Amino acid sequence: MKFFQKSSAAITEEPWHVTRTRELSTDITRIQEAIHANDAKIAEFRRSHMVFINGEAAINAHSITDRPKLENDFRRLVIERDTILGQWHQTLKEWAELKLQFPASA
Repeated sequence: MKFFQKSSAAITEEPWHVTRTRELSTDITRIQEAIHANDAKIAEFRRSHMVFINGEAAINAHSITDRPKLENDFRRLVIERDTILGQWHQTLKEWAELKLQFPASA
């Protein structure tokens, strides 16, 4: 009945921290791509709508009626950026803590 016995050459599972570190590394890469995409959206918005930033967001619109919509659109992009950066910070913090706790899994 050796058929039902486990083989000694069976693949052993890797430790949880190694798996989690790999997952976090993948997440960091994905989040960095999202940051770059958001930066590109903000740069395009600033170019196309002549947005100049001096401490506060200032919209230089052609028409006074365009300004509220442009401000809302720009703020939405900034809020999206802040959300992504928050995710990046949390993920990077968890990854760094695992690396400090288990340095041999580097």
